[in-house]
Amino acid sequence: MSRPAKRSGEFNKELFAELLKRAKGEKKQAEFADSVPMSRTYLSSLINAQNERPLMPGMLEKIADASEGRVSYEELLSASGYNPNDYLNKKNEKTHVANYLFGEEARIDATIMGNLRRSSFKWINCVTPGSIENGYDLSIMPDGSDLEYWHFDYKCFKRLERVHATQARLLCYGRIAEQKGLEKSKLSIVTNSPVFYNNLVTNKPMNLNVYLSVVLIDINTVSVKAEEVLCRPSYIQENCPVRFNIEGNII
Repeated sequence: MSRPAKRSGEFNKELFAELLKRAKGEKKQAEFADSVPMSRTYLSSLINAQNERPLMPGMLEKIADASEGRVSYEELLSASGYNPNDYLNKKNEKTHVANYLFGEEARIDATIMGNLRRSSFKWINCVTPGSIENGYDLSIMPDGSDLEYWHFDYKCFKRLERVHATQARLLCYGRIAEQKGLEKSKLSIVTNSPVFYNNLVTNKPMNLNVYLSVVLIDINTVSVKAEEVLCRPSYIQENCPVRFNIEGNII
């Protein structure tokens, strides 16, 4: 999970749009979006200065990397209202509970975004007040659904013992219980650990009035292996179409 991002200035959407055009270079918008990776529709809205909220610093870093030197991470941070000094010296810092994967967020994003592009429902990438405040790694807006947002919280590990999986689960459920504004949203915990996945599936939360699922991925094959609903409020339909296409058996 990414640390909640704090801004010290205003988001200059016009300047950011110009930086994106420079970052894209000679590439077509669709090609550049796929190289980040991010939603093509959302990239188009940013380039046309149609969004009032900036991207998270982690996504800005990916845009800078995809620009192949045409724009810097510092320029994107400044235009988005972040203080570059807060991020440049700790660019790869992570604050996960124990043994989280380092330097793998791009592959996790590619796994999630790749599956979403093959989904049966339409959606756009977005940044919501909840995304920033709660530190979600990715948020989308599903179209034609009772849900307003689908948020993703990455919990990926190099290795994980069963005792640590229990600790991580308790911390995860406790943090979700404190979050606000999830009444019309779905929150998915994304993990590459079968141990953590099974720990959540066999110990579902009892008192969370949240539409919550856990998603098992394989970042080596860039595939979604399983999704299990952990809890769902009664006002969310049981056959809600906002879910993953499963690409294989549980690893």
